[in-house]
Amino acid sequence: MSLSSEQSLQEQEYEIPYHYLINWNSLLSFPDKLHSAPIYLFYLKDIIDKLGPLNREMRVLDAGCGDGRLIYELRTSGCEATLVGIDYSERAVQFARVFNPDVDFSVDDLTRPKNMHVEPFDVVVSVETLEHIEPAQLQSVVDYLAGCVKPGGRLVVTVPHKNRPMDPKHYQHFSADSLRHALLKSFESIEIYGFYRRTHKEIILKTVTALYYFIYPLKKVGMEKMVDAVSRAGFSYFKKNLGHCGPDEGQSLIAVCHKSP
Repeated sequence: MSLSSEQSLQEQEYEIPYHYLINWNSLLSFPDKLHSAPIYLFYLKDIIDKLGPLNREMRVLDAGCGDGRLIYELRTSGCEATLVGIDYSERAVQFARVFNPDVDFSVDDLTRPKNMHVEPFDVVVSVETLEHIEPAQLQSVVDYLAGCVKPGGRLVVTVPHKNRPMDPKHYQHFSADSLRHALLKSFESIEIYGFYRRTHKEIILKTVTALYYFIYPLKKVGMEKMVDAVSRAGFSYFKKNLGHCGPDEGQSLIAVCHKSP
């Protein structure tokens, strides 16, 4: 499969399964993205909450699954639904299969899908994917995602807000209005939420995570409780002060789209 320059930039990041370098037991991440650990994990948790109750009779598609971290979180949280993941990156899908060996992953391009999924899904989720789609192809991708949702089902989409600086591997970022406009044709109702409030309080989170990184070696000399307390403080601070916000106050948008029965 030939990749665009933007897709190639994303592909280069999958030299390692970088989404798995973050875990709930530690704020510590690779240094250039140190403060992003609690942000990313709470983002996944918020997305999972918005998927709604999932039981073993349901089917869930992660469209643009990357290395499968969202599906990994679903599985470790006890989700019994049938999970399916697709992504254009062969390298990412290889990692997803390693971390989720019992899940059906396949390589497919949302702009030129090979698999039309004869049996639709109760829930389709697409995390940080639409910004990777050329604007001229955006509507056809949304139409494809909508076609994967069974009547009465839902699509949960997340994208970066225009508040966030443009990433070189992205074609566009969204406002609440532009995201709603992209989705409105295919769904009966759409709810849009903001995530990660832009505020001066963010500097406190960065300070706490930097402190954690600095004192982490003290775990080796019997000071685990103090170090872990700093980690918990970072998660708690983010959850209380930065996580949820109005649609145009944050750095990300989460849209919950309901398809008519």
